[in-house]
Amino acid sequence: MYPSRTVTVAVDRPLQRVYAFLADPTNIPRWTQIPVSEWQQVSSHVWQTEAIRIRFTPPNRFGVLDITVETGPHGAQALPARVYANGQGCEIAVTLFRQEGMSAELFESECAWIEADLQVLKTYLESLEA
Repeated sequence: MYPSRTVTVAVDRPLQRVYAFLADPTNIPRWTQIPVSEWQQVSSHVWQTEAIRIRFTPPNRFGVLDITVETGPHGAQALPARVYANGQGCEIAVTLFRQEGMSAELFESECAWIEADLQVLKTYLESLEA
């Protein structure tokens, strides 16, 4: 088993609206540091560059937003993500796993990166009309 950490953020917007936004991979540049200008859409839920392929869970009614990042023939990292109701708003949760051979410093850095991206996402979504 790998050590893990779940990063969460509360968003003061309805679950359905937040989920619909996140379930569309073309919205990624609005809230993350992932450069998508060179990305090509391979299929409805698969995007890739020369070095990376990302698989997104197709939209569903359960709030599941799992992402798998593939960096080579044997290098794949799962990022389970969920959106669930919290009163009139919702929570977004992303779990990161410390992969074999990953230093504690790198793991902390990746957790901080996800946390920063989620804060940007929260700010962006809450700036939109309710």
